[in-house]
Amino acid sequence: MEISIRAAAESDMELVFEAASKEGWSTYSQRQDALRGALKLSTMMVAYDSDVFVGFARAISDGFVTTFLCEVLVVEEYRNRGIGSMLVHSIWELFSETRLDLISDADGFYEKLNFRKVGSGFRISKWQAQG
Repeated sequence: MEISIRAAAESDMELVFEAASKEGWSTYSQRQDALRGALKLSTMMVAYDSDVFVGFARAISDGFVTTFLCEVLVVEEYRNRGIGSMLVHSIWELFSETRLDLISDADGFYEKLNFRKVGSGFRISKWQAQG
């Protein structure tokens, strides 16, 4: 296994959408145009094992105080091999002077990376409110 991490390119987007859809992330499958726009305003890193796509992480940052880690996904066959950790660290290296905040469904993963729990998270969207 030879994992490489790099900034995402447009050519990675179909693989990102496919991985997110397999994970059941409906925003990625239902709003691809909106996500392409969001990606222009955020930072995304992708992970490959040679030429096989294995995951991504996306963040937004003000560059001074806060970086928000939006999503981290490692495809199922590659989990528990340190790739998620590599992706998180690659984002934080880009914004090393900021704090890194997130909302989590995988608390144990982030606790292993020395994140500490602060408060709780909430979400609402136009699509959720209509449903």
